[in-house]
Amino acid sequence: MAQPATNAKIEELRFRLKADPKSRLFYPLAEELRKAGQSTEAEQVLRSGLLAHTTYLSAWVSLGRVLREQKKDGEAVEALTRALQLDPGNVVAARLLGDVYLGLGDKVEAIKKYKLVQALMPGDAEVEAIVQSLDLELNPPAPPPEPEPEPEPEPEPEPELSGAAAAEEESPFDRTMPPFDVRVEEATGDVEPMHVAHEESPFEEPLSEYTAAAMTVEAPAGMHVEEAPESPPPSNTKIARLEGWLSKVSRKEAGGV
Repeated sequence: MAQPATNAKIEELRFRLKADPKSRLFYPLAEELRKAGQSTEAEQVLRSGLLAHTTYLSAWVSLGRVLREQKKDGEAVEALTRALQLDPGNVVAARLLGDVYLGLGDKVEAIKKYKLVQALMPGDAEVEAIVQSLDLELNPPAPPPEPEPEPEPEPEPEPELSGAAAAEEESPFDRTMPPFDVRVEEATGDVEPMHVAHEESPFEEPLSEYTAAAMTVEAPAGMHVEEAPESPPPSNTKIARLEGWLSKVSRKEAGGV
C-alpha cells in the first residue's frame, strides 16, 4: 500500500499538534495536507480542530475549500456559510461560495455572492464577466415589440354633384357629339347651307293641282273615277328658270371643290 505523500513541515506540525491537541496548529497542518493532495486527511484534521475552535474563521474557509475539492458541494455550502456568518466581508469565503452555488446550478444564490465580491473588491474582471453572464440568463431582455401594420389610407370621398351637373356629366352626348360652336358648313364642307339652295330651287314650288303626270288612281271595281286633267306643258319661262338654277348650282359646287 502506497504511503501518503509527506514532507518535513507536515511531520513537524503533526508532532506539535499531537503534543498539544488543543493547539490552533490544526489549521496550518490541514493546509499543508491539502496542498499535498491529502484532502481526506485535511478534512479530518479541520473537523477535529473546529470542535474546539468553533469561531476560527480561516479554518472554516479551509474546510469549505477542501470539501469543494472532494465534490462535497452541499457540505461546502454549510462550511462557507458559517465563515460568512463570522465575517460577512470575507471576500475569499464569498467567492468560494459563489463558485459552489454555480456548480450546484443555483444561479440566483451564485449571483448574490458574486455581487458581494464585486462590492467588497471592485475591479475583478473575471467576476464582472460572470455577473454579466448570469444577469443575462436570469433577466433576458424582452424582445422588441413587433411594429403595428400601418392602416390603409381611406379613399377620399368624391365630391357630390348637383342634379344639373350630375346629369351633364353622365350625358353620353358630351362624348359623342361635336361642339355646338362648330359651324355646319365647316364640318361638312358645304359652303352654302342646304336650306338656301332649297329656297332658290324651282322644284320647291307647290303644284296648284294634281295632274295625271303626278298621280294615277286605280279605280276600284264598281266605282267611277274621273280622270285627272293633264298638266299643261311647261312654259318657256319656267324652263329658262330651271336651266339658270342648275347652272348656278353647278358653279357653286365647282367653286367649293
